[in-house]
Parts: sequence; structure tokens; C-alpha cells
Amino acid sequence: MLALGLFLFREQPLASPSMASVAEAAKHPVLRRFVLRKCIVQVGGRCLALVVPDARDWIRRGDWTAERLRGGEPPYWVQIWPAATAMARHLTRVASGLADPPRSAESGPAVAAEAPLRQPKVGLPLAGMQVLDLGCGLGVPGCVASLFGGQVTFADQSSDALAFASWNALQLSGQQHLQQQLDWARQVTRGRFDLMLLADVSYHAKHHAPLLEHVANGLAPGGVVLHSDPFRSASTKFLTELSARLPTTQGELVIREGSNATRVRVVVASASAVALQTWSRSLAS
Repeated sequence: MLALGLFLFREQPLASPSMASVAEAAKHPVLRRFVLRKCIVQVGGRCLALVVPDARDWIRRGDWTAERLRGGEPPYWVQIWPAATAMARHLTRVASGLADPPRSAESGPAVAAEAPLRQPKVGLPLAGMQVLDLGCGLGVPGCVASLFGGQVTFADQSSDALAFASWNALQLSGQQHLQQQLDWARQVTRGRFDLMLLADVSYHAKHHAPLLEHVANGLAPGGVVLHSDPFRSASTKFLTELSARLPTTQGELVIREGSNATRVRVVVASASAVALQTWSRSLAS
């Protein structure tokens, strides 16, 4: 069995009428191939309700092994990693601050764990922004960006990952979003983006040059890159290269689930001093 170091968030089986979204997901031609769970991801004082595959079941079934034998990566996409949750939390803080300054996403009372994250009452702060969730996996950061009005492009080499990411984004925001299926370590995404989300994608040195190419070719003037990782040594090298090209700021978030606590580094990069300040402000809070 593949050891993925699973960092599983609270998941619930398909069992009750309150989980109608899981029942709806079971009608989807791609999603229904999986054992489905409803997963509640905490993003500060709010929470995000997603339908995800049962990672243990998928790994045990081994449907992914043929691709792995052909040189593909393990099915990392089937779980939500701490870096994705940290980026989602940071996005929520920034977007909530833009929507209703000076109140942050966590300044009010916590929402009950069963309540999904809703669109902010005061406008859509990311409206009109083109957002790229690169190597998206289940697309948690991209889903949050969609809630705040961003037009999201989910990019991943796994068509299954793209199906989950785009389906959840549609359920949460009511908006259709774009998909690009490609090996982002060898192919460059199409389009120009105001916001690029890089959640734990720099874990191999071989990924660094392609990632920098994505930034160089795909970042719109004045655009922002968000990068998150659990302080991997390979990612530190990538961030050194990124900071040589764009001004950066750095902060840290701790993602807790049960007895587990993971320190996640969050880096903001932009050629725009205003954008850099705006997107870095909540890292100091």
C-alpha cells in the first residue's frame, strides 16, 4: 500500500438527508466512481463544506497503480493537504478584509462546523480577477477564490481531480469555472492571471523551472503569486529563486486537525508594491 502520509480532515459518510450535496455528487459521471465523503475544512472562523473521495478507499483499490507504473506520481490529489488549507485560510482573510474593512475573516464568532462558507454580504472582492489554481488537486484554494468572485482556472494532470475541484466550486459559488488538464511540470497553462495559487507544488527540484515559467508567462502585470508549503527544503530553494524575480513577503500559519499541527509557510510575491502590501497584511495578524 502506498504511504501518502495522509492528513485527513473530518469526513462523514453518506448517511443523512443533511448531506444532499453528496447525493448530488453521486450522480456525476466521474465523481460517482469514488466512495464519497463530505469534508468540513476550517478556514479561520468559517468552514468550507466539500465533497471529496474517500482517500483510504481509493488507495486500497489501487486503480491509480497503472499510471504510477508508467512513471506518474502517486495519487496525492485525493487528499486535502495542510498547505492547501493554509492558503484557503489566507485567501479568506484577505478577501474578507477587502469586502468589509477593517473586519477580518476571523474577527467575529466562529460559525458552526456544519455551516458552509457563504459569499460575503458586502460585494465580491475578487470579482473580475482571473485566478489560476495550479496543480489544484481537490482545489480548496480555488474554491475559496470562486466564492469571493474570482474566475478560476483549475489546472491539473488528473482529470478526476479537475472534476472534483470544478464540481465543488460550482456548488459553492454557483459559477462555472475553467479546467485545463495538463502536466504542468512540462506544459504551460494558457492565459494571463491576476492571482496564481501554488499550494505545495514545489516539493521536487524538477518542478522549480516549470513553476517559474508559469509565473513569467502567465502572471498579469501587477498580479500576485501565493505559495504555501510545510517548510520543505526543496520549496525553500524554489522560493529563493522566486524572490530573485519578484519582491516577496512571508508569514506562517498553523493548521490543526485533532492532535496534528502543521506549520505552513505562506509567501506572497508581486511586482506591485500595493498588491504585495494588500495580500501580505493578514500574515502579520
